Amino acid sequence: MIELPAHPDAFRTATWPDIAPLYEQLATVPVTPASSETWQAAWSRLEELMGEAATRAMIDYTCDTA
Repeated sequence: MIELPAHPDAFRTATWPDIAPLYEQLATVPVTPASSETWQAAWSRLEELMGEAATRAMIDYTCDTA
């Protein structure tokens, strides 16, 4: 369905133009009863990766007190 990175570090230097196509792909793919579980898993995985990347970025930001 959609090719997602294996690790949140893939988004370490990502900008919205890098990330938007992933959401666009998920938003525009036809969802049928047969494909709904696969779509839901892909959406959940993308959200998981983005959340983890955001958390890591915040930790890095707050640890750098310079």
